Amino acid sequence: MLNVCLIISLVASLIYLFGLHRLPEGNLRSLIKTSCVAMLAVAAYLAQGPLMLITGLTLGAVGDFYLSRRWEGAFLAAISAFALSHIAYIILFWDSGAMITVMAVIAVAIVAAIAMRILMPQAGRLALPIALYIVTIGAMGAVAFGLPEAFSFASYAAFLFMASVTVLGLELFVFKGEGGQITGPFIWVTYYAAQLLFLIVFAQVALR
Repeated sequence: MLNVCLIISLVASLIYLFGLHRLPEGNLRSLIKTSCVAMLAVAAYLAQGPLMLITGLTLGAVGDFYLSRRWEGAFLAAISAFALSHIAYIILFWDSGAMITVMAVIAVAIVAAIAMRILMPQAGRLALPIALYIVTIGAMGAVAFGLPEAFSFASYAAFLFMASVTVLGLELFVFKGEGGQITGPFIWVTYYAAQLLFLIVFAQVALR
C-alpha cells in the first residue's frame, strides 16, 4: 500500500508537470495537484513517520488545493495552510536535533528582506499576510540549515522549498503571470522535490 501511494503521487506529479498549461482550471486540475502531496502524507502515515511530518505534508496538500482554485480568499487560505505547514516542519526539525546558527539566521534574514522589498509594493492588501509568510518560511529555512548531518538532505529540501516560493512570489506579483511557461515547471519541480525529500529523510521511505 505504501508503494501504491508513492506511485500515485509520482504519476500525479508528472501529469501535473507536463499538463501544467493544458489542464483547465477546475475539479480535475485540483484533484491532480492536491493528490501529489496528499499521497505523500498518506505514505508518511503508513510508514509511521513523525506526526509533524504527516501534519506538514497534509497542510501542504491543503495549500495546494487552495492554490489551484480561484475563489475569493483562496490564495490567503493557501498561504495560511503553507505557513502552518512550515511551523510543523520547524517543530519536526527541532525534534530532530536542529541547532540555529548565526550564519543561517543572517543569510535567511538577508534573503527575506530582499523578498519583502521586491514583493511588498506589489502585494496590495495581501502585503501583511505575505510578510508573515516570508518570516515563517525563513524561520523554517534557518532551522533546517542547522539540522545534523544525518538529515542533511532535509536542508537541501528546505532550500528547494524556499526557491520555489521565491519564484512563485515573483511570478504572481512581479511578472504578473507572464513568465509562466518557464517559471511554472521550476516552481512545481522544486516544490514537489522538497516535499518528497522531507518524506524520504524523516520517514525513511523509498520505493522497494
